[in-house]
Amino acid sequence: MALRAFTSIAEIAPNRAALLARAGWLLLTAKKYEMAEQMFREALKNRQDDCNIYRGLALSLWLNGKHDGAAKALEDALAKDFNQRYGDAKRVLREELGYILRAWQKKEPAQADAINARANKAGVRLDLYDAFRATLCWETDANDVDLHVADPNDEECFYSHKNNKSGLDLYSDQTQGLGPEVIRTAKAIPGTYHVAVNYFSAGPMGVSRGVVVVMQPKDGIVEEPQILPFCLVPGGPDMRHLTVAKF
Repeated sequence: MALRAFTSIAEIAPNRAALLARAGWLLLTAKKYEMAEQMFREALKNRQDDCNIYRGLALSLWLNGKHDGAAKALEDALAKDFNQRYGDAKRVLREELGYILRAWQKKEPAQADAINARANKAGVRLDLYDAFRATLCWETDANDVDLHVADPNDEECFYSHKNNKSGLDLYSDQTQGLGPEVIRTAKAIPGTYHVAVNYFSAGPMGVSRGVVVVMQPKDGIVEEPQILPFCLVPGGPDMRHLTVAKF
């Protein structure tokens, strides 16, 4: 019944890319990767200017073991020019491509030379990766949602405090809608990290739906990212706590 509810979005709004992508993210939480892939591909038919749809498509392929297709989805996105309101989207895409290529290289070491060549062509450094990474995107233009992460010392990283003593770093803060925003660190400290989103400013469309993807790589390899869809309503609590990451 849950799958029926998720996929019914395509029947209700077959031409609305944002809602199709929302269905894709929801299906990822249910680990229905092929269904999620279909949703993201349909969304791209109607909206190719949103880099986050490419990110969702790549994630659905990657988690389904289709590393070549996942890499191509992000390579296609890197070939496009996105509006400046997406901020440093190309950096986000390259770093996520790095995780796909490293996972592919681990799965198929015989393909190492070809994978390295693709990394070099895309400007991806396979030797650079995070210990903790949280990425926020949302689907409603003119809304401003902010990503917040508190480290084990209770020092918060967010738009007005972008660099923590423990190493947390925020880049690509977006104020006009859609994201992506990233908070990451190359070295995690022992303890619990808290991840939250804040509805900083509600635009004319009111409700803001989005997703946060949390990764805890080990030696650059991500086994199973946390995929955390959310819905924020004007007039509700500004801050929404989503998850914790323990080290």
